[in-house]
Amino acid sequence: MRTNVVNRDNFSNYQNVFYCYGVGTIDLDKIMSILYPYSTNPSYAFAIQKFFDEARKLQPAPKQEGWDPKLDATCQAPLSHEVVFENERIRLLKVTIDPFTKEPFHIHGRNSVMLVLEPTRIKYYNEKGEASEFNSSVGTWVLEPEKMHAVENLDAIPYAALRLEIK
Repeated sequence: MRTNVVNRDNFSNYQNVFYCYGVGTIDLDKIMSILYPYSTNPSYAFAIQKFFDEARKLQPAPKQEGWDPKLDATCQAPLSHEVVFENERIRLLKVTIDPFTKEPFHIHGRNSVMLVLEPTRIKYYNEKGEASEFNSSVGTWVLEPEKMHAVENLDAIPYAALRLEIK
């Protein structure tokens, strides 16, 4: 059975999540265009639903002491972090890491929910430079602010995700 979890007929369930954060129709169409290629794959249905469910519950993090905005992902790793939408309440990033590429070290200073769309084998480097390898998977994760880190894509396909940060 073919399941469309993100199409024009049933996207209204998800629109309310973004409308409550002040996202307009034009930006909503851009977000939908990112999700649509995955929407016909039933294995993504749960992950996409969870992404929107968690986005509804997301709360701002307390002000982080010592966080330098110059170390933000969009400043330090702009090739892998594209701002899809930003306003005074949220920022939605499209995260893409090319095959066999390590992104520069950076931070994420806000609580967020992340939807992995194209999983790969990755190596995660923490603020001390210590690395751990693992296979990422399609799914949704709720994340607290991340200290300095970097991610390396060890696969021959691009890694792709959406990250919704609450301000």
